[in-house]
Amino acid sequence: MKICNTSDAERVLRPEYRWNREYVKMLLLSSQCEMLGIYSCGKGTRYEVTMDVVGFLQKARKDHPTGRLFLIISHSHPKDVFPKASTEDRICTERIIELAEKCDIKVIDHIILSPSHYLSMREEGILDAMRKEPRPSDVSKLSSFIRKLKR
Repeated sequence: MKICNTSDAERVLRPEYRWNREYVKMLLLSSQCEMLGIYSCGKGTRYEVTMDVVGFLQKARKDHPTGRLFLIISHSHPKDVFPKASTEDRICTERIIELAEKCDIKVIDHIILSPSHYLSMREEGILDAMRKEPRPSDVSKLSSFIRKLKR
């Protein structure tokens, strides 16, 4: 299955969540935006979650040892109607970006889901601010964004 935009990612990820606690899921993509898998990376309480990012990255590289990979981080905010990126969410995202880059995995979004809405840190410009990279002109096109990153 091809993931071409944030809505595609949200549609694939939403059924993976239960709303009784926070979860972290990682959506791994090939350089052609093909979904390679959804990995569970953490399970917590209604208010916080701990995750095993290093374990996930090791498994992702073991399952897909060659080539550039792309990653969409996602986690749930079960108590929020309209999710917001907290300071902790931003700090964790920055750390995951650093660790993933060491494994030749590029983080292209962090989607925070609530029971009825979602927030894309890429669409909000948060990831760009972290990287200090220019924001893609068409934020709804993950595939064109990936092609630019590959150059």
